[in-house]
Amino acid sequence: MLRIRIRKTIKAINYSRISRPIQSAQLSGILKKCAENAVRAEEGSSCKEECKMAKNKMKSHRGACKRMKLTGSGKIRRHKAYKSHILTKKTPKRKRGLRKSTILTGADHKRILRAMAK
Repeated sequence: MLRIRIRKTIKAINYSRISRPIQSAQLSGILKKCAENAVRAEEGSSCKEECKMAKNKMKSHRGACKRMKLTGSGKIRRHKAYKSHILTKKTPKRKRGLRKSTILTGADHKRILRAMAK
């Protein structure tokens, strides 16, 4: 029974890899896993404890990651707004101040950290 399962697995692997031949090291690893699973199935035990994976993974908000940086002390640094257009009516002093980055407020800190997946 075990040999039949291994042969079927080899055939399936060969058919799925027609365009790219499978290497012997990969094949031995796949056969080893197949044999372990077949033995487990015959014994009646499951590998749920060993093969447990997280279903949902946190994905970072790429826009937030590009716009904000995490400092060494754990604060979040961001750029100031109102510097992109309508600059003629703004004084040079105000525009100089808008060039600098600033630290994010405490009210937004937790939400942005979650968006950055940190």
